[in-house]
Amino acid sequence: MKFKFLKFKVLTHTLLFLFFLIGSVGYAQNPTQKISIKVQNVTIKELIKVVETKTTYTVIYRDALVDDKHDISINAENKPLVEILKASLSPKGLEAVFNNNTIVITKKNVEPQITNKTRIVSGVVIDEKEQAVIGASVFIPGTTIGVATDVNGRFKLEAPLNTKLRISYIGYDTKEELITSNEDLTIKLEPTPQVLNELVITAQVRGQIKAINKQMLSNEILNAVSAERIQELPDANAAETVARLPGVSLQRDGGEGSKLVIRGLEPKYNRISVEGISMASTGGDDRSVDISMISPFSLDGIEVTKAITADKDADYMGGSVNFKLRKADPGFKSGLIAQTGYNQLRNSLSNYMLVGNIGNRFLKDKLGIYLQGNIEQRNLSSNDLNASVGHFDGNPQIGQNNTLTTGGMSLVDNYRKRNRYGATLVIDYKLNQGSIQFNNLFNQSITTNNGFQEIYTSGRTH
Repeated sequence: MKFKFLKFKVLTHTLLFLFFLIGSVGYAQNPTQKISIKVQNVTIKELIKVVETKTTYTVIYRDALVDDKHDISINAENKPLVEILKASLSPKGLEAVFNNNTIVITKKNVEPQITNKTRIVSGVVIDEKEQAVIGASVFIPGTTIGVATDVNGRFKLEAPLNTKLRISYIGYDTKEELITSNEDLTIKLEPTPQVLNELVITAQVRGQIKAINKQMLSNEILNAVSAERIQELPDANAAETVARLPGVSLQRDGGEGSKLVIRGLEPKYNRISVEGISMASTGGDDRSVDISMISPFSLDGIEVTKAITADKDADYMGGSVNFKLRKADPGFKSGLIAQTGYNQLRNSLSNYMLVGNIGNRFLKDKLGIYLQGNIEQRNLSSNDLNASVGHFDGNPQIGQNNTLTTGGMSLVDNYRKRNRYGATLVIDYKLNQGSIQFNNLFNQSITTNNGFQEIYTSGRTH
């Protein structure tokens, strides 16, 4: 009993507070139910807010009908809502039309129901699933008469006889309805069909949508790339693939990307991991990692985090790149990718790449085994010309016969060949909660570089 008394006491104080705040302690259920409203020098919009607060009604109106004058004062004690609104709106040429849980404020008519010229039209707008369409536009074409449907999809407005109502909503076909009777209208809207000759849905789209959703749901600055998007273009290596993301650039070696620069910070400030396990550094005197040896065809996704947070390890400042390895899909699957290329500089058909994979799931798709291998050779040879010229015998003077001197010139012939070898083995077992995964990743890159240089010095030309 003591608990009930305290609960009643708190409820009483709450009701008293609402009474002094908005001047009422009751909720009206119909136009004739009596309520109390006490306001001083308010606008129509402020009065509407009081009515919606004190009742279960939703008030609909057009901005063009109401003004912003603070000239409404009401001191009504236990009076019908319909009378309170009539006394407040009539001087402004307006009236309130009640329809279930909706009040529509319209222009005042001498005969609001049906005359020889106009009538009150009401109804409901539904969609193809017979659900209420909220906020649909209902108006008379060629006029400014119109309303929006309420939370129940209902509308009510004054319209001339034998006229048409036009109902429109984004994503649905616009519909016109002829007013021929006083019956409540039920207007069903149909979705707008896509005006396309052909609609093609690809796996790449589905995969990237998953990656985009991961970015949106992440509580950090995260960019993600799906496996389908990775294999969409023939990138030379994993570094080239990561560089597609915003804020990521590359350090290059022999024309190919090798190390990542995130937000302008050097590679030694970034953390590279595979399935969350940090990779060993390949730099001689820092923690940078050369990821050019990783084949993009072994990846299931890439996640780049650009901002360190308190829950992360303090071993990186610039950002973190996490490579997700591919896993076996249900059913036996295998694949083979073969590429070759011609090097015009060396007149050689020595570029090639071969990637093969095989995978399957067992034990009702709980156990998955995926194996992939790749071998690649690229000829990255180049010819370089370096020269410097200038007035080395004095400052040039305008109008004089100056001598242009060659400071030096060098011709360089670089023979660069790069071989890559890689293998990936992923074994995973799905549990009721989580999974167990064994990852084995092998990658090797061997670059052979021979440079031949010829230098010319002290040459002159006039």
